[in-house]
Amino acid sequence: MTGIYLGTIIFFLGAIMTIVINKNVKVPMGGDFWDMPTRVKIGILLLVFGILLVVSSVVFMLITNPIELLN
Repeated sequence: MTGIYLGTIIFFLGAIMTIVINKNVKVPMGGDFWDMPTRVKIGILLLVFGILLVVSSVVFMLITNPIELLN
């Protein structure tokens, strides 16, 4: 359950960072992901890492103890 909570917090932190903090950042449209400013990359990577942590925690709980997930 800790991984699910932690992944949710990381996801929402990345969403807030991407929406609020990176509002006025100029991003080059012709470049790839690594050409973006660091603040934008961190926000996007936090979103992705949060989703992956939640999914992997749910799958791990389904394999090890599915009854605990239903509580």
